[in-house]
Amino acid sequence: MTGAAVHRLRLKAAHEDDVRRGAILLADALHIATLPQARDLRHYVVRHFDVGAFARDAAPQTIALAIERRLADVVAHAVPAESPSAATAQPVWFADEGTRVAPRAESLAENRAPTEGF
Repeated sequence: MTGAAVHRLRLKAAHEDDVRRGAILLADALHIATLPQARDLRHYVVRHFDVGAFARDAAPQTIALAIERRLADVVAHAVPAESPSAATAQPVWFADEGTRVAPRAESLAENRAPTEGF
């Protein structure tokens, strides 16, 4: 998953060993998964993404495919960052990475706190 960043991850399992194993499987799966932006060059910000349940012995490739399917559904509903509904939308898209970081950089350069949620 080139170019992806996970800011917070929550895993639930019955045992601590299963949580550790799940984290390893998920990290492997995220490296394998193909991002939608690889196809359309947009930069997506997804505020919440539910990977879903997976077995302790699942192959990372299987988890990656599930992530790709779920992510494709999520980004299909993405709104442009300039849209009035972007402030509350779950997925938002930017034309590129520079477009995403420019408003934040401007706010910081002017010693103002960034106001957007991306």
